[in-house]
Amino acid sequence: MQLPPLAAVAAFYFLMGLFSASLCVGVSLRPSFFRAKGATLYGVLMMIQYTWVLIVIAS
Repeated sequence: MQLPPLAAVAAFYFLMGLFSASLCVGVSLRPSFFRAKGATLYGVLMMIQYTWVLIVIAS
């Protein structure tokens, strides 16, 4: 089995990091846009916290 080129893997992780960071900034600037109907503020804050934990683990 041949591994993908290192540059392709690095570019993929870089783009996924940019996407995750932009999503987090979008949620922090307009949380009402991403909130499900009927969701409480506590639930939204926990979702943001778990998103950051996943980003840290993935990087």
